[in-house]
Amino acid sequence: MAMACLRYVFAQHFLFAGLRPPVQDLDMALVVVHVIGLFLTQFPALVTPRSLDLWYMLLQGLLVAPFFYVNLPPNAIALSNWTFVLRVMFGISARRGYLAVLVNAVVSLQVMRIVGYSFTNQFFTGEVTKLTFYILLVFAVRRLIFRDSKASVELKSRSIELEAVSALLRGFCDAVVEVDQSLHITENSNQLLTLLLRSSNQACLAGKDFIELFCSDDQQQVRECLTKFSETHTHALNARLLDADGNHVKIELLHIRFLSATGDLHRNLADESRWKILAQRSFLLCHCI
Repeated sequence: MAMACLRYVFAQHFLFAGLRPPVQDLDMALVVVHVIGLFLTQFPALVTPRSLDLWYMLLQGLLVAPFFYVNLPPNAIALSNWTFVLRVMFGISARRGYLAVLVNAVVSLQVMRIVGYSFTNQFFTGEVTKLTFYILLVFAVRRLIFRDSKASVELKSRSIELEAVSALLRGFCDAVVEVDQSLHITENSNQLLTLLLRSSNQACLAGKDFIELFCSDDQQQVRECLTKFSETHTHALNARLLDADGNHVKIELLHIRFLSATGDLHRNLADESRWKILAQRSFLLCHCI
């Protein structure tokens, strides 16, 4: 759409000067591309992985067709320049990368045929350079998109797995908590609040130092246990939490460390009265004894 608007402004400049705009064959193609683009934005369900190549060939074909109606080298070069950005965008969206290379190779060969096959011809060398740049740009962008999409799918899959494990732990642990590398709780835990006899309406554990929840005699021991081991193995510890009434709650603390998507170390903790924390990241499971 932006290309069609830019072309419209460009054409008006020539019309006001009393001249005919160059490469007029492109105007109708841009109008049709504009209409199809609007149609697809209204019905995005029509764009599926299976139909990507079909839409690519249709839209790209509309831009390629004018190349077979021009005969003068200046017009062929102007047409190539005007359609370059759109051809790059369509090439990125194609499902099969070789289609983008094939179609644009045909375009470049047609332009070269019009301007003449000679390396002393600046139009010919310019078109060769443009085709080379097109291939490098399209495949570089497609590679980045593929890498980001793959990472997004893997992250979503791991998040689902983590949620499944957390739900399973909540079934047999009294509390499950996740802490970050500095041993601060990442999310509020109603299970842990219940263990500590605190109301969820009056207290929130998110961001709170996990070590401060233990009695003073056990804090150093718990801190050393959670920070001593770097390998991702499960570790157990007996300790005492301090509830809202100042009473000691004996727990068995299980924890395991893991790396978050950003590379931060977290722990999962669980307690068999029961709870879990996630830090380095670690999981901690607590069990009252």
